[in-house]
Amino acid sequence: MKKKTIKFKFRFGSAAILLVFSIIVSLVVYSYLKEMVTRDVYKETEIFISTADATRTYVKDILRPKMVDILPKDEFIPHAMSTSFIGREVMARVRERFPEFNYKRASANPMNPLNQADEFEIKMLK
Repeated sequence: MKKKTIKFKFRFGSAAILLVFSIIVSLVVYSYLKEMVTRDVYKETEIFISTADATRTYVKDILRPKMVDILPKDEFIPHAMSTSFIGREVMARVRERFPEFNYKRASANPMNPLNQADEFEIKMLK
């Protein structure tokens, strides 16, 4: 009978040690993977925002001056000269592919009503 109790205690102790070790390893792996995914999401977001900024910068620095040279004085074509208009159009095409995605250049006092910030965006702007 005593032999069974020692065997039981050994198995129980081994199982307890294995359980504690498994929990610790699981927590470490979870923490590492969560950090890795978060870092990747931020990196992808930075790439996306840089792409949107590059589009706007191209319109402002290259396309708009070229259009000013071509067009009669005081004429403005939003489809070719407005960074906001072009940015919205590009992002609308992105949204067609990724419907859950939303990109908006929000402002508390926008020139275009489409850019009016909602309550959440106003909090973020502050």
